[in-house]
Amino acid sequence: MGIVSQAITEIEDTGSMLPGFLPAAQTVNHQIQLAAALLDKRIATARSFPRSIARFKGEATELLKTDIDTARSAEYAKPVGGGKVVGPSVRLAELVAMCWQNLDITVEEPVATEKTVSAKASAWDLQRNLRQEAVVTTSILNKNGNRYPQHLIETAGMACQAKARRNAILAVIPRAYINDLLEVAREVVKGNQEPLEVTRKKMLEFFSRSYKVSEEQICKALDVAGVDDITQKGIDDLRLIANGLKEGEPLEAFFEPQTTSRLDGVKQKIQDRRGKGGDKPAEKKPADKPPESPTEQPGGGKLFGDGPEKTDMDAIRR
Repeated sequence: MGIVSQAITEIEDTGSMLPGFLPAAQTVNHQIQLAAALLDKRIATARSFPRSIARFKGEATELLKTDIDTARSAEYAKPVGGGKVVGPSVRLAELVAMCWQNLDITVEEPVATEKTVSAKASAWDLQRNLRQEAVVTTSILNKNGNRYPQHLIETAGMACQAKARRNAILAVIPRAYINDLLEVAREVVKGNQEPLEVTRKKMLEFFSRSYKVSEEQICKALDVAGVDDITQKGIDDLRLIANGLKEGEPLEAFFEPQTTSRLDGVKQKIQDRRGKGGDKPAEKKPADKPPESPTEQPGGGKLFGDGPEKTDMDAIRR
């Protein structure tokens, strides 16, 4: 009986192999090719459906006019030197990015060092093939030079991410369009203003409730003598400061620390209430008189209240 030998032929077929089983160099090349193909597809789609500037302006303007809160949050203030500068906010950047279309936005994870935390973002106009990057860095040291706790560092990192995304978006979209939308937002805010007294009260309550800022601190920040001297311009400045605080600006950059402690404030309130007669000492009630002792009758008997007369034993015997 003859022996049958079979030859095994090895065929290299790397094209049908899964990426996980490919060599490292081929896996990297394969991923690069997939990313490039995906990007080419997105650019082709963006150019097939180009944006309309008129439609962009109309949609963004309509959103600002429809929601008063969106219009109020379109602008913020940032402390610079001894004053402050005003600019478009994170909320406005989100609105224009949605209406601009064909925009690719990426935000990297924040990086923390011993003294600072930073974040990087990029915005890519796929239709125009224009890409801009922005990096934002902020300190994570308090006024005493001590490093923030971990949860505050994470908060500062998220604030850096939001600011970097805003800066990247605003670098891609022409600033002339942004300025036009800011004017629309200002007009909407002016047209929906409440009476000055009501707006002033709401603003003071907001800062007291949200940031523990006293009326004295607000008056110092606005350089006015008292609350009644806060005008509409002061209300507008406080609104810009509030938007700046929401975007991560430090509180001490706008308001001076409070000079009196909380205990002193409580003591002052108690004194004020006493001065107005709110806390009068309780009046002392006259002490109850002891019950009167029973009176004696001429015969030696005693009369208890209004009850019947009682005699002693000698009177009975008699």
